[in-house]
Amino acid sequence: MKPARSALQRDGAPDSRVDGRATPASIPLGYGAAAPGECLDHVVVVNETSLRRHVACYLDYYHGSRSHLSLGKDSPDGRAVQPPDLGRIVAVPKVGGLHHRYERRAA
Repeated sequence: MKPARSALQRDGAPDSRVDGRATPASIPLGYGAAAPGECLDHVVVVNETSLRRHVACYLDYYHGSRSHLSLGKDSPDGRAVQPPDLGRIVAVPKVGGLHHRYERRAA
């Protein structure tokens, strides 16, 4: 038995396994199959509230930070160009640190 599964059972969580290829029905459609592969494969979903929080956080990243080739490597919400005189580049964690957005910040 894997350590995470035994720890969950020790805490009284039910042993419910889901096929890894299954897409949860409650994930909103309209942004392709990005969330199951880029987000949900790397987080532990405890309940529906947890799933909704992870998906909402990912959609915020997807629309505000993630580059899209079809949009000329911009995000759907758009991003301002940051010239070098704004400061050094810093990593801003997104989706609980799973992804990062890089911005210029004054020192």
